[in-house]
Amino acid sequence: MIPIHWGTFNLAFHPWTEPAERVLAAAEEVGAQVIVPRPGGSVEIAEGQALERWWPALPWKTADEDPIISPGM
Repeated sequence: MIPIHWGTFNLAFHPWTEPAERVLAAAEEVGAQVIVPRPGGSVEIAEGQALERWWPALPWKTADEDPIISPGM
């Protein structure tokens, strides 16, 4: 899986690293491989890239610790 379009615009109330961390946590639960390219970066699938945690090590909470709940619910 390759998550894209995250961390490029400040449009949410969560920390900017949270989407990538939540994707990695969910992928680990189901055994999915994830590559997280840098914004504007490229990926060469045929070469098989290892996961590089290039984003800063900022505090974040898992979805279980801080669930996203719609204000209308």
